[in-house]
Amino acid sequence: MKKRHTTDYPKAYRYRRIVRAKRYIDEHFNESIDLEAISEEANFSKFNFCDFL
Repeated sequence: MKKRHTTDYPKAYRYRRIVRAKRYIDEHFNESIDLEAISEEANFSKFNFCDFL
């Protein structure tokens, strides 16, 4: 089975996931959050989420 890379997903799908991550950050800005929590909210692995940064 071929592993999909984040660029294989349609742009709209990736955009929605990034928006979910941004909303999570906005809602928890006053808390201690980390990359793992943000990437989980967007349903990305930490590695794939970092591809967008």
